[in-house]
Amino acid sequence: MKAEFYDVKSRTKIEAEVKYKVKYENGHFGIVGEAPDGRKLPKFVSEDAYNTTYKAVKVQAKAEPAKKAAAKPAAKPAAKACAKKCGCKK
Repeated sequence: MKAEFYDVKSRTKIEAEVKYKVKYENGHFGIVGEAPDGRKLPKFVSEDAYNTTYKAVKVQAKAEPAKKAAAKPAAKPAAKACAKKCGCKK
């Protein structure tokens, strides 16, 4: 089954074969196609389209979450204004 996907790299809409459909942990539904050069092309769809239009498409067992960048180390808390002015430790 073919569907229209937006290719971010080429900034155009392309028609590609739907490889599988996914249900994300946050409750959203999507389909994934493949670009001619092998990249994955995700697209969010409504629950109705997921259950009816893409009924014949195989379901991926578990949606892979996006990789997150490493968190920056927390900054040290700033000294209180009073401690800077008068030297007390309130």
